[in-house]
Amino acid sequence: MRRPSVRGGVAVVGLLAVVVALAATIFGFGFSPEAHHEEAVAEHAQAADVGGGHAEAEEPAHADEEEEAEGATAGAITSAVLISLAGVALVPLAFWPAWRRQQRVGLAEEPRREPARPVVGAASIVVALLSIGAAVIHFAVIAQHFDEWWLTGLFFLSIAPFQLAWGLLVLIRPSGLVYVVGALANALIVVTWIVSRTSGVPVGPQAGEAEAVGFPDALSTAFEIVLVAVLVAFLVGSRAARQPMSGHLVRAVASWGSAAVVASLTALALAVLA
Repeated sequence: MRRPSVRGGVAVVGLLAVVVALAATIFGFGFSPEAHHEEAVAEHAQAADVGGGHAEAEEPAHADEEEEAEGATAGAITSAVLISLAGVALVPLAFWPAWRRQQRVGLAEEPRREPARPVVGAASIVVALLSIGAAVIHFAVIAQHFDEWWLTGLFFLSIAPFQLAWGLLVLIRPSGLVYVVGALANALIVVTWIVSRTSGVPVGPQAGEAEAVGFPDALSTAFEIVLVAVLVAFLVGSRAARQPMSGHLVRAVASWGSAAVVASLTALALAVLA
C-alpha cells in the first residue's frame, strides 16, 4: 500500500529537478557573454540616437542606468541563491522516499540478514549534494559555452543532466554500479578540465590554447574531486561510508553542514557568472 506514495515522491523529485535545470539554464542564457554583448550594442545605439539632445538630460539618464544596473545585480544574486537552494533541497526530497523504502526493507528482513540493496548513508548524501551543485553550475554555463563553440555547448548539455540525475539516483536507487559510474564519469570530467586549463583542448576554435581558471569552473571541479574521493573510499569498503543514515546528531550535522556549504558556494558561483 505504501509503494505508490514512494513512487509519487520520486515523481515529484523528478519534476522539481527539471524545474531546477531549466531555471539554471535560463539564468545562464540571461547572463551569457552574447547576451551582454547584444545589450551593450543596443545601449550604445540608443545613446547615439539621443546624442544630439540636451546635456542636462544626461545626468538623469545616467542615474536611471545605475538604478537599473543595481536592480539587475540584486535580481541576479537573488536568482542565484534561490536556484542553489532549490538544487540542494532536491537531496532531502529524494532521500525521504529512499529512507521509507529502506525502513520497509529493514522491517521485512530478518535481524541477521544483510539488506539486498546498499543503504543510503551519510556518504551518499554528501556525494549527491556535490553532484547536484556541480550540475547547477554546469547548467548555468551552457549558454556561454555554446557561444564559444557548439560542440563545447553540447558537452555541457550532456554532463549537466547526467550529474543532476546521478545525484538523485545515488539516493533513490543506490548500487555498486551507480557508484562506479559516478566515480568514473566525474573523474573524466576533472581530467578534461585539467587538460583545458593546461595544454588546452586539441579541437575547436581555441585548440591548444589554455583557458583561464574562473571561480565557477574551479568550484565545480573541486566538487567533482571530493565526490570521486568519497566514492573511492566507499567502494574500497570504508565502514563509516557504509553506515546507514539515522537520527544521530553527528550525521545530521554533517549532512546539514554539507548542504549549507554546497548551497552557499554554488550561489556564489552563479552570482560570479552574472
